[in-house]
Amino acid sequence: MERPEDQPDLPLGPTWDGTGVEFRLWSGKARKVELWTPDRGTRPMARLGRGVWGVRLDGVGPGFRYGFVVDGVGPLCDPRARLLEGDPPVSIVADESFDWGDARPPRVPWTDTVVYECHVKGMTALHPQVEPELRGTYLGLASPPVIEHLKALGVTAVELLPVQHSLTEERLKALGLTNYWGYGTIGFFAPDARFATAPGRQLGEFKEMVRRLHQAGIEVILDVVYNHTIEGGEDGPVLCWKGIDRDAHYRLRDGRWVDWTGCGNTLDFRHPRVRELVRDSLAYWVRQTHVDGFRFDLAPVLGRGGNLLRELVRDPELAGTRLIAEPWDLGPDGYRLGRFPHGWSEWNDRYRDTVRRFWRGDGGQAPELATRLSGSVDLLDHPSRSVNFIVSHDGFTLRDLVSYERKHNRDNGEKNRDGTNQNWSRDWGALGRRIQRAMLATLALSRGVPMIAHGDELGRSQGGNNNPYCQDNPVTWIDWSDVDLALLDFTRRAFALRRSHASLREDRTYDPDRVRWLAPDARELGERDWHDKSLRTFGLWVRGELLLLINGGSTTRSFVLPDASWRAELETVSTEQRDRRVHVLRPHSLALLVQSGRWDSVRQSPPSP
Repeated sequence: MERPEDQPDLPLGPTWDGTGVEFRLWSGKARKVELWTPDRGTRPMARLGRGVWGVRLDGVGPGFRYGFVVDGVGPLCDPRARLLEGDPPVSIVADESFDWGDARPPRVPWTDTVVYECHVKGMTALHPQVEPELRGTYLGLASPPVIEHLKALGVTAVELLPVQHSLTEERLKALGLTNYWGYGTIGFFAPDARFATAPGRQLGEFKEMVRRLHQAGIEVILDVVYNHTIEGGEDGPVLCWKGIDRDAHYRLRDGRWVDWTGCGNTLDFRHPRVRELVRDSLAYWVRQTHVDGFRFDLAPVLGRGGNLLRELVRDPELAGTRLIAEPWDLGPDGYRLGRFPHGWSEWNDRYRDTVRRFWRGDGGQAPELATRLSGSVDLLDHPSRSVNFIVSHDGFTLRDLVSYERKHNRDNGEKNRDGTNQNWSRDWGALGRRIQRAMLATLALSRGVPMIAHGDELGRSQGGNNNPYCQDNPVTWIDWSDVDLALLDFTRRAFALRRSHASLREDRTYDPDRVRWLAPDARELGERDWHDKSLRTFGLWVRGELLLLINGGSTTRSFVLPDASWRAELETVSTEQRDRRVHVLRPHSLALLVQSGRWDSVRQSPPSP
């Protein structure tokens, strides 16, 4: 009997009540839907109304394997399955109970947040202090050696590359490669089985990872992929949504697949059921697994049709949850940095490119670097909306950024055609370590939310591969036996300084009455100076507190210091200072000086030359 149309929607997916499971699936076009099980064949499902189909099986529960057959196509996996396994995937009923104990979300303020982007497997696959059976797993990521490393670095949140269940494209399988990064999503509600210690344990072990990280004061942010799925375009596999209701879930134009993602298909957020799918998925991860936020891959896709971007900000189940956009895609008007609704933070690639170009030695970068250091309020209304990064998973590592001028991606099987050609990199040779320190210090001392890519603090290299999405091997795994200990120590000190100086973290523009931008001779920089493309050396003076000195040029420069007593808290290159009124900066270096004596309040402006 069909459910009356004026009744509220039934919850979709599997619902286990202790004695049996109710299975429900939505399809707006289906004429016949059956529940499929490996050992029981198929069973017809009843039309419940509003496109929802359902059937109840008594005597089954967690561990029960199933799928759906829609109009003779299948078996298809459940888009709301909590556990998936195999390829093609089979859906599994999950036991969602878990004892969280005293663990609570840390709720770290944006101003105090330091994000660490990492891959669950890559972090620990080669870690000698992680138990062998835990390497490359959720539990390995939350093991004491990793937590100690993150805490010592000052990290307050890990941003995990995709952990929703994913598969590998047939093209990569034929080459003997895998979709290592995990951007081939097939399960929006299911933790990826790749990172469990044994099949079926992924949900419980994922929750245990979150619990341990929360106990250590570290939040968990998920990189989520709702813009496309692993089903690809016309020639892609039929695994789930294609068979359930292709026309509702995917963008089509005149029968052709719209590809704004570069992956063959694009989800269609004009349809209310697609928007509902994403809202329910996010709420599930918050409610069931206690994650603290999400970074949305190719987020403009979600804003094309409907009002999902604002709906997520207003959703009560997501209250207090971090929403971070990757603000670009391949679609029309696809570059949207600074144009997401209030409540969203955004990956700031303008910050990334400016810092890279300035420290590479490009001319004309000083004015924009000053703006990026100040929190990018020309683009975003608050510094905390700017997620500052120099390196992410997508591109060169920090070490490769100073070691290679061109990408080396031939192992990816695309004849070196994949990956960006615009890296703003340079082979610095022996100076590479100095430039790495300068860029890490810039990241730590900029207003906004800093994001470190995993292993950059250790000097990790990928051999020049700037798109190793398919390299599940030592190319992408951190080699903990080859660590630049000096760089690690420097990074820890840089972020410790960030914690100790509120003026570096405030979520507002700099007070113009307290801040001066200085030339090396201590005069205030004027309009003509900022338009000088040769300007590579300048200082940021936050009066009464600190002085940031930057020399992006190729010659040693001396800075005349404002009247006060100063001590150097951080230097990318040590120099012997013979005159306390002058600070010497070597080429391509940075120094942070902290006022150690009383500022002369009589002098209201920087001293004359």
